[in-house]
Amino acid sequence: RLLGSPMATLEDASEPLPFQVPASLLAYLAVARDWVSRHELAYLYRPDEPDTVALQYLRLQLHRAQRYPWATGIEVEADQVRWRVASDVAAFDEAYRAGDWRTTVQAYGGPFMAGFALRERPAFDTWLELERGSREQRYRTALERHAAALEVDGASSEAADVLGVLADLDLLDEEAAVAHLRMLGRAGRKGEAERRYERLAEALREALGVEPAPETREAMAHVRADVAVAVRIERPSMAVARLPEPATRFLGREVELADLETLFGRDDCRLVTLLGFGGSGKTRLALEFARRRAHAYPDGVAFVNLIAVHDEAQLLERIAEAAGLELDGDGDAFEQLRVHLAGREALLVLDNFDDLADATAPVAALTSESARLQVLVTSRQRLGLRGEHVYDLGGLATAPAETAAIDLDDLPEAIALFVSAARRVAPRLAFDPGDLQHVARIADQVQGLPLALELAAAWVRVLPVARVADEIARGYDLLETDLADLPDRHRSLRAVLDRTWSALSKGKRDALMRLSVFAGACTLEAAEAVTGAPRAVFLSLLNESLVQRVDSDRFASHPLVVQYAAQALEALPAVRDSAFDAHAAHYEARLRAIAERPEQGSSDALRALEPDLANLERAWLWLIDAAAYERALAIAKPLFDHYTVLGHYRQGSELCRATFAHLPAADAPEAAELRCTIELIAATTARERGDLVAARAWCEAAAARAEAHGFAPLAARAAQYLGDVLQTTGEFDAAEQAYERAVAGFEALERTHELANTLNSLGALDAMRERLDEAEARFRRCVVLFGQEGDELSRATALTNLGYLADVRGDAGEAARRYEQGLAVYERHGYARGVSAIKNNLVVLYGTLGRLDEAEAMGRASLAIKEAVGD
Repeated sequence: RLLGSPMATLEDASEPLPFQVPASLLAYLAVARDWVSRHELAYLYRPDEPDTVALQYLRLQLHRAQRYPWATGIEVEADQVRWRVASDVAAFDEAYRAGDWRTTVQAYGGPFMAGFALRERPAFDTWLELERGSREQRYRTALERHAAALEVDGASSEAADVLGVLADLDLLDEEAAVAHLRMLGRAGRKGEAERRYERLAEALREALGVEPAPETREAMAHVRADVAVAVRIERPSMAVARLPEPATRFLGREVELADLETLFGRDDCRLVTLLGFGGSGKTRLALEFARRRAHAYPDGVAFVNLIAVHDEAQLLERIAEAAGLELDGDGDAFEQLRVHLAGREALLVLDNFDDLADATAPVAALTSESARLQVLVTSRQRLGLRGEHVYDLGGLATAPAETAAIDLDDLPEAIALFVSAARRVAPRLAFDPGDLQHVARIADQVQGLPLALELAAAWVRVLPVARVADEIARGYDLLETDLADLPDRHRSLRAVLDRTWSALSKGKRDALMRLSVFAGACTLEAAEAVTGAPRAVFLSLLNESLVQRVDSDRFASHPLVVQYAAQALEALPAVRDSAFDAHAAHYEARLRAIAERPEQGSSDALRALEPDLANLERAWLWLIDAAAYERALAIAKPLFDHYTVLGHYRQGSELCRATFAHLPAADAPEAAELRCTIELIAATTARERGDLVAARAWCEAAAARAEAHGFAPLAARAAQYLGDVLQTTGEFDAAEQAYERAVAGFEALERTHELANTLNSLGALDAMRERLDEAEARFRRCVVLFGQEGDELSRATALTNLGYLADVRGDAGEAARRYEQGLAVYERHGYARGVSAIKNNLVVLYGTLGRLDEAEAMGRASLAIKEAVGD
């Protein structure tokens, strides 16, 4: 029970809610009655603490809350909490929403959590204040409407009792007192009317030093003279401005409209800011929402155009005009507006709030004081108010990159908008499947930005769609128009970006320029490392829609913002070089961390690189362009292991080719070692792709280069890799000679790990030539050496090879045990090639054992892996 003094009841036993944080937490969950994120709850109590500290505090309070005997049924998950408990607040809200005024009045037990308070918890206190005000306003509304219904039914005396309760809520509320006086007069209860009037007059004298207003004195005179006067006090009508009628058809955005409906359907939601980059369609969406939802607001919808409005006074004038209020120039504009909107069940759409960052106070006051007024704001930046709900508006939905064909009858939103806009300028234009693929390219390049799509579509009068896509890929200068009914700020994408850029501080511009060096999304830590800006600057860019969250911990700017910022960066060579240096250093550090712990290099650490691969490649090529060859060599293994260990052979080959293109043409000594290293990596990826001619050529080139420059480790490695190629082509004698050269080299250099790898390959060669005892001796030595190195993955390979020998010798049980041990390790490490190889072997083994269904499953799985990685 939260209306009145908060109580908890379990079966027949009740007890007051203690003034403690755990009890307040349960009250918050009881009102929500749905899942609440842990971050929201943590912010409620520790808004200024780091996330880790706030969440740790929340865990403690949740634990304490669960110890109350009446706190049953709390559901706790990793990132959210729910308590679906019966409460008087839920019953009160349900009756109010249903328009059951009698039940609403009966359910109100007093102010929300009356007397409850916590020390030094301002965020919770703010929530408590808002909830208290909301429920009291609903109670007032219910009393008014219940009294009105009773009056219609002729129950004047009962209506007078209800209005008496309303008047008692605020003894200074003359409007409520007058309604009570008149109803008491209609019911013939003059004595009570006299007492009400005296209480009002006394309260006004004590609190304000004034007498009752003339209207109040007149009402009392009518009661004394038995003159019946209508009780209902009509508020001034709220004549609202008509919604603008857009000239084009509304397309898509059904998900966004549904999200806004859900938001505004929440009891705690009075203010939503529709946040988006210039040209993202904020105004169009807000208008469509207002049009579709107008029926839900009895007092109307007002659209407020804030173009060219720059201060609070102008803001109040525009709102008043849209809401049908003529302001008295001698009075307080906000107070007049507050009175006019008090109790209204209306929607205000405040469009284009961008230039009013210092004029948010009226919006905060209006939404906090009126529980039934809702406000939808469109802006490029959030208002920064406590009660604000932010809805980030991205681009229209585009076609998935892998889409082979696009159905003209079921177009993705972005493509549908382009086609619709194109047909306005070229009505007879037909789109064949190839054209639609180019439209999909355009939509992807601008990430579904509606303004960009409209501007691009205008060019189909003079250019083929494919050409438009090519031009946009080179830059956004094509995206402009001369349409007279578009505002200047939307005549071109450059105009949008120029206006945005000019409004930014130097620190934000610098951060955006530096962020443009990223290839796609990045983490917050990476952004901080490259920009060197305080986190507050980054969060400010996020609030201004210049950076968007693309998943839980990754952020990116719109491609058109990146293009613009990159052009600005290019004009400042020193800043550009500094940004790329910081970018390379950040990702170099990630790869060095893997290189320094080789036991991780074949497992989760390599898979964790996947989201940052484009940035890792960009950092790698920047190091090579900067002739930082030693730094590049230090991270070459973990970077290229990502491709070879995880089976991404084509991508690995492409990066090898790009690396050769960035290395100097002349074989300078300082670049030779790096070139030789990449040649050997190219040999590996070529061999795995089945291009054995290229693999052999790369091995021989690397061997010659290593010999010429005295790179002994690389020479031994080149011999080992050449042995792998020769073994694959069936040249066993030549392969054995190459392996023996590699073994001698690695033993002389005491390179244990590479020695073990080569011995493993020699053992495989012995097994293929049916020299099983020699093969077993080599494999057993490999098991020991890999164990000494702590390389679980390679050790599993050697054990699997011992399983192969057991299979050949006819010991199927031992073979299966070894294979299955190795398979478990490979699968845990995500070693695609190894998993495929073992499953390939298990096809034969399970087939021999008569386990035909398992054999077929293994074979199909192995084939699928080989096809997926291009093996």
